[in-house]
Amino acid sequence: MTEVSTIEATPTSKTCKECRIEKPLTEFYRDLSTKNGFNGRCKVCFSVYRKQYRTKKANTEVPLLKNCPKCNTEKPSSDFYRSRGEKDGLAYDCKECAKISLRKLRAKNKARPVVVPPDFKICPKCNLNKSKDEFHSDRSSKDGLSWSCKECNLKGGNNYRKNNEARKTVVIPDFRTCPKCNKEKPSSEFNKSNHRTDGLCTYCKECGAQRKRVQEDKNRERVFIQLPQYKKCPGCNLEKSGADFYKSKRTATGLNDYCKKCTLIRARKRKYGVSEDWVDLTFETQQGKCAICDSPPKNRRLQVDHDHLTNKPRGLLCGKCNTGLGHFKDNLTFLDTAKIYLVETSAFGIQYAETKGYANRAKAIRKTLLNSQNAVCKICANSLLNTKPCLDHCHKTGVIRGYLCNSCNTAIGLFNESQDIMNRAGSYLKKHKAGESQ
Repeated sequence: MTEVSTIEATPTSKTCKECRIEKPLTEFYRDLSTKNGFNGRCKVCFSVYRKQYRTKKANTEVPLLKNCPKCNTEKPSSDFYRSRGEKDGLAYDCKECAKISLRKLRAKNKARPVVVPPDFKICPKCNLNKSKDEFHSDRSSKDGLSWSCKECNLKGGNNYRKNNEARKTVVIPDFRTCPKCNKEKPSSEFNKSNHRTDGLCTYCKECGAQRKRVQEDKNRERVFIQLPQYKKCPGCNLEKSGADFYKSKRTATGLNDYCKKCTLIRARKRKYGVSEDWVDLTFETQQGKCAICDSPPKNRRLQVDHDHLTNKPRGLLCGKCNTGLGHFKDNLTFLDTAKIYLVETSAFGIQYAETKGYANRAKAIRKTLLNSQNAVCKICANSLLNTKPCLDHCHKTGVIRGYLCNSCNTAIGLFNESQDIMNRAGSYLKKHKAGESQ
């Protein structure tokens, strides 16, 4: 009698022993210790089971010493990561061996020519089955997707940074290894970062700058950038329209990281050390007007004026007055000399139109004027020989007043040739200098 061989069909589904629902095998984790090679619980039930198990083991007493099975060395518990899933509350391998294993696994995964990510994946944090678009791509992982979804990853990162920023003291190590160049360098070779556990940035200054340049150059080479309609600003933590952000080719989204308002606040804080509260209070004190010319801003906002020696803020000025003080170098003597200079009547009585052009007479007049004041500026007394002098004249009468350097000539124009504004500028400087001396 002939025996007929029968081939058993490979099962494509399995019943979860927890929820008692028959599901496809893709909903189960692999487990070689079982008969069919899959875990008895589905992925969702297994995640719940693991959380309950970790909660039960949260109060486990940690041993002082533990033997690492990989390097076969007995080490203190501080050299192991905490793990609620283990019986002793510590990870299986020590930190050093775990990092080496993780680097090898990531390098092996990155070396794969093609990685086809699954269409859907369960996030282990929120336990929701989401599409692959809800995860960041990560070639170093087994499935080509990040461990958690974008939303959970963002929440975890924000909580991690907030907890680190709330610390009163940060113990910075003397030396640290840069993961890019794999060199151990002193902490002075790393930028400080309150977001990190050790208070230092991930990469050293050299590698960090190189990575930033490469990424920015890569972003700039893009021919077409699709700007998002809405973006969340990390400064004010608000989702705003794309029009509220400055454009930037160096970023991945094509927009600046911070919105226009937060960019201005950060720039003021970085340059002058002033907060938004100080700006609002000063603006209310000055009734929304320039502290010198007493005129409200027309098209542009008031600027923060500061002492260039002490770098302390003094008040809010319009663009003209702020630039005019800068050209006069905050010098009261220059302001007093400029006021006298404006009221002086020119001894020559020459019209500005007579000095224009390259005719011999015009050249002779300009040379005579320059020699009459010994080739120095009439306000700041700086030499005009090695610079291009400016022939200043009254814009109402057209009569020439004399030769000035570029800074003094520009400053007079910015102050509208007004003695009243210059008097206010002098009083403004005296007031703040008196406040500093007290």
